[in-house]
Parts: sequence; C-alpha cells; structure tokens
Amino acid sequence: MKVKLSKKQLGIVIAVVILGVILIAGGVTCIVKDESPAAVLSDIFYNNDDEIVGKWQSSDKDALFAYEFYEDGTYKNYSFIGLNFTGNYEVKGNKLILMNPKLSKQIVYKIKISGDEMVLTKNEEDGEKLDEKQVSTYARVEHINLKNLNEYLNEKRNEKVQEEQNK
Repeated sequence: MKVKLSKKQLGIVIAVVILGVILIAGGVTCIVKDESPAAVLSDIFYNNDDEIVGKWQSSDKDALFAYEFYEDGTYKNYSFIGLNFTGNYEVKGNKLILMNPKLSKQIVYKIKISGDEMVLTKNEEDGEKLDEKQVSTYARVEHINLKNLNEYLNEKRNEKVQEEQNK
C-alpha cells in the first residue's frame, strides 16, 4: 500500500523529522556536557569573548586576587601573596578556560559577566569535575590595587585587637 502525501504534508513530515533530530542531538549534548538545556543554548547564542578583556579585581572586602585579560588570548593572575602567573585563556559560551603552560594546569570556570561584574564558578581542574563549586565575584577596575601579604596580616591583627577591646 502506497501513501501519497501532498506537498504540504511532506513539508510537515520533513519539519517534524528535522525538529526531532535537533531535539535528540540537543539532549545528547546536554548529557555529554552535563549541562542544562538553557546553559547549552547560552553557549550557542551568548559570547563573553569581548566583555572579558580588561582588569578584574576580587570584589570581596579583602580584594586578594585579580585578573587581567588581553585581546590576544593571554592573561595575568595576581594574588596578595605575590604568586602571580600568566597563561592563555579561551572563552567558549559561558565557559572560561584558563591554561597555565608553566604549571601544566587547566581550570574551567562557568563565567557570567553583567556590566562591570564577573562571576566565576570553578567547575573543573585538570579535567576533573569538582564536587564543590567555588564561586568568586570580580569587579571591573581601571587599576589593580591588591593588598600585599603584610598589609593583609596587619589588617587581620588589627581587627582581632579591635574585637578584644570591644568585649
């Protein structure tokens, strides 16, 4: 028995088949990447490449860490203990991949930039998914102004003395 379809019916069948393939491929992508469908769509349609370029300082009250991202795909990381390093970065949708060739390390963050705020959620280190996600917030700055270790320790000691005096 042959079924004859009109052009309209054939078009609908083809559209349904294409939609089914897209949904199955999307589902497989979500499973493989261990991400929600919204995150996968965000990867496709949202790009943080241009927004990340510049200087970013941790926005906690201690301001202990900072990053500087350059247009050429390189970055510098600064810390209050003086352990600074450089490397390469890549932005893929909502993922920031930091590579440090000297240490042979790679860290993957989920990245969200809103205006002058950047939120990094550490997801992977050297290919290992992390059970406990570390979230850090950074503010875009004109100049990086980190405390050094000595300043940080003096500030903490002064806070402790102040607490003792207030008791």
